[in-house]
Amino acid sequence: MAVASVLSAALAAEIPRGLTCEYRDNPVGIDVARPRLSWLLPGHGANGVRQTAYRVRASHRCPYGLIRSEWKREEGMFSLEVEIPPNTEATVCLPSGAADVHAPNGVEPGESRKGRWTCRIGSGIYVFTAKL
Repeated sequence: MAVASVLSAALAAEIPRGLTCEYRDNPVGIDVARPRLSWLLPGHGANGVRQTAYRVRASHRCPYGLIRSEWKREEGMFSLEVEIPPNTEATVCLPSGAADVHAPNGVEPGESRKGRWTCRIGSGIYVFTAKL
């Protein structure tokens, strides 16, 4: 029983709490180009616990369908999965130079400057990866 209590406490310490975006708990919309995200890790710093990976998901239903974005950062890699609805285009921007980006087949690279790589994509689901 004591082992189960210790395990439950350890797992609970790893669950982020107080997630906010632009200081709001559950915003319906964000009209900011670079939104501030924040969260608390209850066990951060205790017993060597520290955050080493990040994952953010966002979606929006527009008149053409679902726009979805999910990015992850872990072990020196950044990955971005985006879904663009039919009859729609988007600009993708990754934090890396062109040589470090792996784009899906058929995606033409755009500009690469100041540590940012960009390209234009049409409708579909795409996965990009970049070395940080």
